[in-house]
Amino acid sequence: MVMPSPNRLILQREKHFHYLKRGLRQLTDAYEQYFYLIFSAAPAPKYPGGKSAYCAASVASLTNIITPDLFEGTAEWIARCQNWEGGIGGVPGMEAHGGYTFCGLAALVILKKERSLNLKSLLQWVTSRQMRFEGGFQGRCNKLVDGCYSFWQAGLLPLLHRALHAQGEPALLEPAEMISPVSS
Repeated sequence: MVMPSPNRLILQREKHFHYLKRGLRQLTDAYEQYFYLIFSAAPAPKYPGGKSAYCAASVASLTNIITPDLFEGTAEWIARCQNWEGGIGGVPGMEAHGGYTFCGLAALVILKKERSLNLKSLLQWVTSRQMRFEGGFQGRCNKLVDGCYSFWQAGLLPLLHRALHAQGEPALLEPAEMISPVSS
């Protein structure tokens, strides 16, 4: 931010664009790097993980600097992280996780690339994470219900609703049902 006058701040969009473009390929999480070092003969990924991609896409969207080359390869990388369960893991082949799944899908929604995923499989995965007895969501299979994961998992539903509806699939819920109060 530059302050050209005492009352005005200006975002240096061009500089921020180049910062993101330069750094985006290096934003993978440290444990993703560790996973590759330990379990893979392949080099560490050159694309950002779902969390990093979501943060970068959010900032790029808010500052209106999204370009196709800025996020080149990102949608493909996130799609490779969708596993057999239907959710998204931190790296290809890793267990699906609520936080990664939300961030991965949200990044793809911002980038208008949500069709890169198997959305029906993702819907099946997220709805099976809601536990009958507690009513909340677990973040991963065979884990306890957690308030944080309930936020991430429930947050997937409107994104999935929008993406599936755009593909001509029937609506998950009527919009009013998604936000209507629950009777006690």
